[in-house]
Amino acid sequence: MNRQVTVFLLIFAGIMNHGFAQIIPSESLFDEGWKFSLGDIREAEQPGFDDAAWRDIDLPHDWSIENLPLQEVQPVPELPAVTGPWRFQKGDDAAWKAAGFDDSGWQGVTLPDTWERHSDYTGNNVYGWYRRHIDIPAACRNRDFDLLLGCIDDVDEAFFNGERVGGTGSFPPAYRTAYNTQRRYRIPASLVRGDGSDVLAVRVFDGAGDGGIFAAGTKSMRLGPFDSGLSAGGTATGYAVGGTGWYRKHFTLPYSSYPQKVSICFDGVYMNADVWLNGRHLGNHPYGYTSFVLDLTP
Repeated sequence: MNRQVTVFLLIFAGIMNHGFAQIIPSESLFDEGWKFSLGDIREAEQPGFDDAAWRDIDLPHDWSIENLPLQEVQPVPELPAVTGPWRFQKGDDAAWKAAGFDDSGWQGVTLPDTWERHSDYTGNNVYGWYRRHIDIPAACRNRDFDLLLGCIDDVDEAFFNGERVGGTGSFPPAYRTAYNTQRRYRIPASLVRGDGSDVLAVRVFDGAGDGGIFAAGTKSMRLGPFDSGLSAGGTATGYAVGGTGWYRKHFTLPYSSYPQKVSICFDGVYMNADVWLNGRHLGNHPYGYTSFVLDLTP
């Protein structure tokens, strides 16, 4: 999966190995005296940016294994909505999203499951729809809440009482699967009736292999460096949150170094790194397991 980062150093998930400045013909370690801040920060690549409040750290450093800060505000209520009876129909029709649509003739299925199993629907590049009435618990009434729709193979968009509330992946012609991504869609309180008549409809496209709503959503839990609700990678990244972080270092280059070539080498930055020097972008390194060198001389 692709995860964006930006550095002076702006980096995704941290500098795992040593960085050092190279002044030909000698080498000097560059690991000490960095400033770090988690999050995507505007204009942090500029030389005059005030980083005095940032953390002082030495390399190597990996923020994905550090304890996450405690949540200061009450989290939004979560409603798992996959497990149980649904109505299913092969094909695709925009009218099927309407809250008042009569789906009594559709097949009754129990989820989570693939549609190959519950309906013997084995074609590729096909659509299917799921619908169900959903009871809204007291904790989710009169306030926004997150609807947990688990994993859907391959692409989906969800409708609550006929209104689109989210989608994951890309439908054809710009098809992009998102089969292993947990679906989490915010439901505005203004859409909720709360009287047992609320209808959830999910449109699904399957490119190849299995299709359908095949895994139930789980409520988020924060423990140490892990947050199952905020982790974009989910199980693929061990529920680490990742994201974007910035590293900055102020240094003085000895006059004796000129006019020789000066470069900086990073043994490893996980995983998409952009580097600036004095506000000038030096380059991007998109992979986390190889070293790279940037020329600072100009």
